[in-house]
Amino acid sequence: MERDPAKVEIPANWYQEPIYYKCNRFSVVGTGTDVINPRYCKMLDYELEFAAIVGKGGANIHKDQAREHIFGYCIFNDFSARDIQRKEMKVRLGPAKGKDFATGLGPYLVTLDELAPKMEKTAVGATFNLAMSAFVNGVQVSRGNVNEMNWTFAQI
Repeated sequence: MERDPAKVEIPANWYQEPIYYKCNRFSVVGTGTDVINPRYCKMLDYELEFAAIVGKGGANIHKDQAREHIFGYCIFNDFSARDIQRKEMKVRLGPAKGKDFATGLGPYLVTLDELAPKMEKTAVGATFNLAMSAFVNGVQVSRGNVNEMNWTFAQI
């Protein structure tokens, strides 16, 4: 079942700060991999997202130099145990068991030079006009476009 983004209430601070999530690198799964619902989870969910893969380290990097640190991009499926995540967030330590069991990447990783023809300018900077889709058991369950991102990776 496809989600209706118009029915999702987004907190005001989402538009004030470029908040992001870093996945558990030990829980990454590839395209087509079965994601096992954790035994403690009653409400499995996912988010279709776009990932920047960092290839060059650094700290306190200015947004004008951010792209120099990005190796490539790929589709990112952020799986969540929503019932557990809601409990964890009340403690204000962030999600742990609610997020660390599976993160899907792929099916392709592309470099910035490969995407340059798809780049377009928006109100928040340069982004890409790239359509994305998520499928569960062969059925499309959501779609989006990278150009709908509220923040650029440089801002994040």
